[in-house]
Amino acid sequence: MSTNLQAIHEILEKQDLDHKVLADKGYIILGMATKVYTNIDNDQGISIIIAVEEGGDFIKFIAPNLYTSKNKAYKLAVLETCMYVMQHVKMIQCLLDDSDGDLSFQIHIPVEDNQLSEKQLMRALFCITETVDTFDSAFRSAIKAGEVTVSKVMDEHKKKARLAQLIKDTPVDLLDQLIHHLEFINSNSLSTDVQTATH
Repeated sequence: MSTNLQAIHEILEKQDLDHKVLADKGYIILGMATKVYTNIDNDQGISIIIAVEEGGDFIKFIAPNLYTSKNKAYKLAVLETCMYVMQHVKMIQCLLDDSDGDLSFQIHIPVEDNQLSEKQLMRALFCITETVDTFDSAFRSAIKAGEVTVSKVMDEHKKKARLAQLIKDTPVDLLDQLIHHLEFINSNSLSTDVQTATH
């Protein structure tokens, strides 16, 4: 049995995610919170459209109008950033509209005769939001200044991931000792990251 809007609606209801079913248009729209990214209204969040295509054989997730890139002189930097993101996040497709400069993210999942599982749906939603947050500064640098900083962003992301793993693996009674040690060998900003991650 192919996936339909009702099946997706039921999963979103189970996850207690606010959404709107637009059956006549063949899609569902919902909002997802972000931690870093802010939209044009300065709100932390993105809209995601979930569309059922080809009778339910394909499910498309679209985060539209994330950014607007109108300076043609910086287009190459934006495209390079898009390519880097797609190389490192295999599920994500970056879509740049030449007509208006709107940049969107998309995930396309083939399900054919199967139902889209709850795990697949939630993975797609969180993949989009996490990718938006991770690469937000890189896209803004490319759009506003024509600078390709995505490799720097990835290095910082990996460093934070290693730090988070170190904290996770450290016994609770040794956390204070770890923080003091990091304060001694690193800057105060790194100490702040550690303390934030432990809360």
